[in-house]
Amino acid sequence: MRPSREILVIVLGIGGEAIQLQTYIANFLIQQGIDIFIPGTPDYNMLKPSYNNGHANQFWCEGGVTISRIHRAKGHEADMVYIVGLEQIAIAENNLNFRNQLFVAMTRSRGWLRLSGLGSYPLYEELAQVIKSGNKFTFPLIFSPQRDISISDGGEIMRRYKNGDRNFQGANLSFLDLTGVNLSHANLIGANLQNANLTHANLNYAKLVVANLSHTEMTGANLQRVKLVGANLQHTLLNSCDLRRADLSDADLSQAQLISANLKDANLSGANLTQANLSRANLQGAVLHEVNCTEAILTGAILPDGKIFAPNPEETSLINYD
Repeated sequence: MRPSREILVIVLGIGGEAIQLQTYIANFLIQQGIDIFIPGTPDYNMLKPSYNNGHANQFWCEGGVTISRIHRAKGHEADMVYIVGLEQIAIAENNLNFRNQLFVAMTRSRGWLRLSGLGSYPLYEELAQVIKSGNKFTFPLIFSPQRDISISDGGEIMRRYKNGDRNFQGANLSFLDLTGVNLSHANLIGANLQNANLTHANLNYAKLVVANLSHTEMTGANLQRVKLVGANLQHTLLNSCDLRRADLSDADLSQAQLISANLKDANLSGANLTQANLSRANLQGAVLHEVNCTEAILTGAILPDGKIFAPNPEETSLINYD
């Protein structure tokens, strides 16, 4: 058996908890005499990625068992797949983003699959029933009661906010002109803000977990300490935004514009920055664990170590940064 191609360990969850679990499993296997490989590291049995790694997109390493978080496992398969951290999904089993993680992880297996999780949750019983039923299973279709979250214009959301309403979870705010709006500390989890105009808006401390902000105009917005975990920010304009200490873990920022954005001490773990433009952005102190920066533009950007990125004039300014 070739462990580097036939065995794959997938860690579920997002953010720091998933990174911590991945590191714990890697240390445990190393202690058992099993060589491991974490995508983004230069070689096997290394636990932290290197910013200067020329093979940042490498997924397999000869002789080592790959331990991957879910976003890096997409597109790869193995004969034997071990899925760990199932409790991360079970705790929030109604979260479709987490359920999708489990689906992606399970479909990485070509033959055998092992699921592992702590505690006792209804999801475990659900999975046991599916396995027991073989090729057929039944499930109830339950419709949750609908909340009044329809908002027709920017003035309406401002009136609600002024009257103390902070809960806009799941609201459809697409295409609205919210220029300069103050939504500090608002709950916008799962909200649809696609193509909205949030230029110079104040969203500090807002919760935008798994929100859709694709093609949104957010130039100059205040996004300090905002939670954008798993958010869709494809093609979003974030130029000159203040994203200090923002949580962008597992967010999709592919082809986003972050020119001169301030990302000091931000968490970008697992984020997708493919073809994003971070020219002159401040990334000092930012967490970039397992970030996909394929063809990202970093010209003049301040890197986490405080150095300014200056590409070789004879080379392209596009790099892989993991």
